[in-house]
Amino acid sequence: MSPPFKIATLFAALAFLGTGCANADSTRFVYEPFVPGGKPFPKDVERPDLALPLPPGAVRRTSDGNPKDEKNRLVLDAEFLNRALDTPSPQPWVWERYGQFFRMAKPEVKAQFWEQFRAHLRRGGPPDAQELASFIEHVKKNMVFVEGGSFWFGDWGAREGQPGPVTGDDNNKPPQHVTVSSFSIYRTQVTYGDYDVYSRATGGKFLADGESIVLEFRYPDYPVWSSRWDDAKNYCQWLAKVTGEPFDLPTETQWEYAARDGGKEIHFAGPHPFDWDALEQLFKSNRGRSAGLTISLPVGSMLSGELGIADMSGAGHEWVNDWYSQDISGRSGSVDPKGPAHGTERVARPVSGGFETVVTRRGRDPNKRLGPGFRCVLNSRTAWR
Repeated sequence: MSPPFKIATLFAALAFLGTGCANADSTRFVYEPFVPGGKPFPKDVERPDLALPLPPGAVRRTSDGNPKDEKNRLVLDAEFLNRALDTPSPQPWVWERYGQFFRMAKPEVKAQFWEQFRAHLRRGGPPDAQELASFIEHVKKNMVFVEGGSFWFGDWGAREGQPGPVTGDDNNKPPQHVTVSSFSIYRTQVTYGDYDVYSRATGGKFLADGESIVLEFRYPDYPVWSSRWDDAKNYCQWLAKVTGEPFDLPTETQWEYAARDGGKEIHFAGPHPFDWDALEQLFKSNRGRSAGLTISLPVGSMLSGELGIADMSGAGHEWVNDWYSQDISGRSGSVDPKGPAHGTERVARPVSGGFETVVTRRGRDPNKRLGPGFRCVLNSRTAWR
């Protein structure tokens, strides 16, 4: 099977079914997925206008582990929320419960839910010295040292003598020969577990607060979703403050150099040559770990490259430090280029949530949420000890 056909087949298989939902009262509701199996939908449960009409013979599926009342209605409760938010890689029934929640219509139910959400994440107050020390040790173990060097930044395939451009985009041509100093980078994207420590320490807002669709993927080992550029930048700068080390968002050249395993001329981040059979097996092994594999997965789920850096292809968008410009010319011969001094958009790499190449680049409004995510770099020419 050819690689392009395999990608199309995999992504087609990863699409998930839409559902309908109905409220039963201010604190309880029912769920009506269009799937076979399970118990018939109870006749005595009211279906408000929000519910989609059921086709003849449609039935209601039940999910093991979902608390229900005597009418087989799912119950919104603090116990479920607390357990779900603290459970790494939860089982599919958790996503179904969240799916039911964010399709609810009654504002008072949502208000109750968000009150529970904030109270749970703020429990215990700011991290104490012991928790903060443990967190810093966790960050240290998650850093990958990248030896510096020179490489062709941008669409390396567009150079004279190469087989042809990697992409059809104009904004990564002509490639620029640049030098990058040694640095360290997060092995994975920043997780909600990481970001919540920062939010508790600073008294800041918890990501996903009030945004119900994001809740479907808001677990401790999942990459942060729905971050603005400032959210990402501030987190990395906070790391610099609490560690005393020069943390920041990666520059665009640092990000691409790391994704390409030190500037190698490759199309996708991961093993070289890219192992399509391993990718197919990875998708199979991750079934049941996400409501949609092309949307979000626990960090470290995608194939890693030779340096051991994970999720730099096939894992959505990542903010980097640079202002965006359509033109990358004028950087050849530079050391640690930082992009334009001004702009209206920030660079997002590699974009689109699918298998974009590691030379794909886009500009995004920094005030709009982008998901997922981001990772930080340590701008030191030696490894963090």
